[in-house]
Amino acid sequence: PAMFKRNYDKSLALGSVMAGGVLGDIIPPSIIMILFGYITRLSIGKLFMAGIIPGLMLAISYVLYIVIRCRLQPNLAPKVAEQVTWKIRWVSLKAVILPAALVFIMLGAIFRGIATPTEAAAFGATGALLCCVINRTVSWNMIKKSCRSTLMLTGMVMWIMIAANLFRVFFTSVGAQNLILDIVVALPVSPWVVLIGMQVILIILGMFMDDFATVVIAAPVFCPIAVSLGFDPIWFAMVFIINMEIAYLTPPFGWALIMVRGVAPAELGINTAQVWRAVPPFIAIQLFVWILVILFPSLSLWLPNLLA
Repeated sequence: PAMFKRNYDKSLALGSVMAGGVLGDIIPPSIIMILFGYITRLSIGKLFMAGIIPGLMLAISYVLYIVIRCRLQPNLAPKVAEQVTWKIRWVSLKAVILPAALVFIMLGAIFRGIATPTEAAAFGATGALLCCVINRTVSWNMIKKSCRSTLMLTGMVMWIMIAANLFRVFFTSVGAQNLILDIVVALPVSPWVVLIGMQVILIILGMFMDDFATVVIAAPVFCPIAVSLGFDPIWFAMVFIINMEIAYLTPPFGWALIMVRGVAPAELGINTAQVWRAVPPFIAIQLFVWILVILFPSLSLWLPNLLA
């Protein structure tokens, strides 16, 4: 609503909100990375580190696209009437200092091996409570709501993990994993052809399924195949997760599309067609960064190897 009030272009406003919102998949701390690491038995700390550079590349690419397009077409984002000085900008940052510091301390503890993700989560919860105390926003009602939402989210994730673990154990026990590995390894094609085939399957699944469901179904099958073909598992995880981020914006089942369509105030007059039309430029940017990560594995492996 704030952008529409200032006559920003609807597609640009909608697209930037949706594309920015799904950066949480690739920039740590990411729930989908935790799920992927649990299913594939990969280090969650390394996954977090591997996602930083691709995530920043995506964020910077979004910014450059918006700035360049608005320079070429100023009517898309007209200048605001009020004067915004640098002093006002710096003062407005005060609200994010504590949360940002908390996130950096948590991730730093994980990256340096001081704490496991579970221990860092406990520290983060304590730190968040201290931030509320400092801001004088603590109340019993707030604590009850926080505990309830935490219980709901944790319960949802745990049921997903239980199902994922059962699927993985069953899939391995009946010999399906070895059978698929033998078939794929015996194929007279380049490993890159197999990799591209897996990515195409993930794109199709992402168009019609939730990303958590896709990870539960595909990760136990695709990750061992990628490793057997000689690909680095951390790098493959990043390619997989960026694919899931693309899935958030791809119709007809893009979660970001559904969420924005559902929460947009009725008075804005936003329809499904407008939401769908807003995402192609940002999907193109995601595909561009995704291809760069595929072609240059060091983009996702340099930081984990450096800090290891």
